[in-house]
Amino acid sequence: TDPVNDHLTDFQVFNPFYPDSDITIWNLLTHTSSLKDNWGVMISLYVLGDSPIPLGQYLFDYFDPTGIYYDQNGNFYNVPPGEVFHYCNEAYALLGYVVEEIAGMPFDEYSNQYLFDPMGMYETSWFISDLDTNHVAMPYQWNSDQWEPYGYYGYPDYPCGQMRTSSYQLAQMLIAYLNDGMVNGYQMLDS
Repeated sequence: TDPVNDHLTDFQVFNPFYPDSDITIWNLLTHTSSLKDNWGVMISLYVLGDSPIPLGQYLFDYFDPTGIYYDQNGNFYNVPPGEVFHYCNEAYALLGYVVEEIAGMPFDEYSNQYLFDPMGMYETSWFISDLDTNHVAMPYQWNSDQWEPYGYYGYPDYPCGQMRTSSYQLAQMLIAYLNDGMVNGYQMLDS
C-alpha cells in the first residue's frame, strides 16, 4: 500500500487527471495504477540487441511532464488509481525501477544476485549481451510466404517482459513455487 513516490528519488509519478491520488505499489502489482502503455512510444524504442537507454532515464522521460516521451493522454487513463483494471507493462517496468531504488543497484544485477544465481539459473538474463545466443531461441516473423529471423531485440522498459532463460532453468523457478518458495536450499519466496 506504499505510494510508489515514497520510493522514487529522481522523479515522481502522478496521474495528471488525478494528481492528488497516490499510485501505490499494490496498484502497480494489480494493474490498477491508471498508467497506460503508450505503444507508439514503446515500439519505437525497440532495437536489435539491448536497449542503450537506462531504465531510470526511460521512466523519467515517460512519466515526468518534462520528459520527451511524456503524453498525458497516451500514458495515463482518465480514471483514479485503484479503481479500474488495465493491464500495463509500464507499471511493471516501474516496479523494476522501485527495486533499483530500494536495493541501490540495477534491477538486472539484483535479479542475478538474489534470484537467478541462488536458484542455479546461470543462463538467465534480462539482456541478450549476457547470454550465449547459441542457447537462446531466435524469434521469427512471417514475411508473406516464409518465416524470417526477427533478431534478438531489446527495449528500455525491460523488467516488464524481457527475461530470457531455458525451459530447464525456468523449471527451477516453478520448483520454488511448488515447494513453498524453496529451491536448491534457497528460500526465494515466502511460503
